[in-house]
Amino acid sequence: MSESADVAAAVSAQMNGAYYEQLIAAVERALAGHGYKFGHDAAREVTLPLDVVLEASKVFAKTQIKYLYPLISNADLDEKIEAYQEDGYSEKFVRSIIEAMR
Repeated sequence: MSESADVAAAVSAQMNGAYYEQLIAAVERALAGHGYKFGHDAAREVTLPLDVVLEASKVFAKTQIKYLYPLISNADLDEKIEAYQEDGYSEKFVRSIIEAMR
């Protein structure tokens, strides 16, 4: 692998790590606000109510958008959050994070 490819891999790992750390933390906080937490004990696993998943998806969308667009206006932020929820994008992403954290 070339030196530039090594640098690209290191930058990618650092940037993706920081990005996903923010997204996972946002989902974790949203779930904790409803009394749920990530865990690895299958015996304690529960099915999350839809309203909890939808709230987590809204928090996820806000976090992702503000991370990628730090100077976005509140009006544009609200519009994007609504779009992410209407098309199922944020719910799908939240469910993927929850599944990965099992």
